[in-house]
Amino acid sequence: MDFTPADMARRPRPTGPAARRHVPFTVAKGYPRCGRRHALTWVDTGIFLALGVDTDLPDRFVRHFGGVLRTCRTVQGELAGRYARRDAAPGDAVASAAGAVLGALFMPHPRVQLHGRSRIDPTVRDEIVKRLKGLSANPTAQHGGEADLIALAHAHSAGDTAQVLLANDSGASVVADAYGIPTRHCADVLAELACADSSLEASDLYDVFEKMERVSPRQQRRPTALGRLHALPAHGHNMHRVRGLVAGGRSGC
Repeated sequence: MDFTPADMARRPRPTGPAARRHVPFTVAKGYPRCGRRHALTWVDTGIFLALGVDTDLPDRFVRHFGGVLRTCRTVQGELAGRYARRDAAPGDAVASAAGAVLGALFMPHPRVQLHGRSRIDPTVRDEIVKRLKGLSANPTAQHGGEADLIALAHAHSAGDTAQVLLANDSGASVVADAYGIPTRHCADVLAELACADSSLEASDLYDVFEKMERVSPRQQRRPTALGRLHALPAHGHNMHRVRGLVAGGRSGC
């Protein structure tokens, strides 16, 4: 029996893979805007890239956080990988930011304490990677830096020392929260720096945040118009925080 075009139109269409749901950033509830100065502070690749957009930020960042700053060798490798793109993509903003922060914070000697995987429980790390991949919109992402940082923070949390993750990735914030580790993003970092230094102008911080978004490793971007707050969800919370800082000054410090 022959099928007519009408018959074909009535046939059920194959369904593609289900779209991944949006993962909102898990806010560090109750975490003071000015931060916890003695918390071990684990810094992810996206935050380092954000620092690289402004010549003063890396030094200001280290002066503020001091000896509590931590990261992992995987993150350092991710930064080096992004910097290596400079030849293939001249003028690439991400490569430029990576080069700036590598020069300011990692060469010739690291100004951030570097950790390997010696204290990481491989079983814990494998579970963290599994969770991160389950929340990711990028099926090819390895999540090496995020996984190492969360596993390291978890390993160091056995004592009384507070831990905090600095990362822009919403999936990382969700997984870190499951291990009892609060996450702060780049807008939180700017707010904390502003609380510590009254010479920083809110309008300047807003401009810096705009530059930070352009080098964020996330694939989604909010609209570029400054006045629009219905940004893509990945950055919506960030923008509310920065605009709150601009509008409200330092009343929350």
